[in-house]
Parts: sequence; C-alpha cells; structure tokens
Amino acid sequence: MFLRGTGGNAAALGVQQGDAIRNIWGHLSFNADTAFANYGALLLHSMWTSGFSRPGAGNMTTGITFDASRMVPTANENRPVNMAVRYLIRAL
Repeated sequence: MFLRGTGGNAAALGVQQGDAIRNIWGHLSFNADTAFANYGALLLHSMWTSGFSRPGAGNMTTGITFDASRMVPTANENRPVNMAVRYLIRAL
C-alpha cells in the first residue's frame, strides 16, 4: 500500500484507491485488396502483398482492435494501490 498526499487525483482522505494504468488502444484494419489502415498504439512495421487476397472476395474488410481497458483498470494516470493521507512533519 502506497501512501499518497491528498489533492490532485487522490481519493478522499483515508479511502483506498485501486491500481490503474493509462489506457492503451489501437486498431488495424485490412481488406481483400491488401489495403491497410492503422492508428492508436498498433503500428504496422511491414506490409506484404500476398496472403489476404482471395479471388471473388470483393471488398471484404476485417480488423483487429486492442483496448487495454477491457481487461485491466484504467485511469488518467498510472498508479499502484494507494491511500490518501495527510503528512505531519514534526521538527524538534
């Protein structure tokens, strides 16, 4: 459990806040004529011109989407499990 000062994105004082990551997403689509489109976190490093085209396939389009928020908690920050506290510094 990490202790976190109050304010900002912290939960209310004394409330435990769960862990989270920032969302990672992307989409890759391609059709029977081997035209590719990608955006987000997915980057196509190389293209090839065979393997997807079929005779008579027409304009069939398919794609792959990746979205981390479907499997893990996401937030506008990366954070471990934490609890908001007030720090007291005592000088002698």
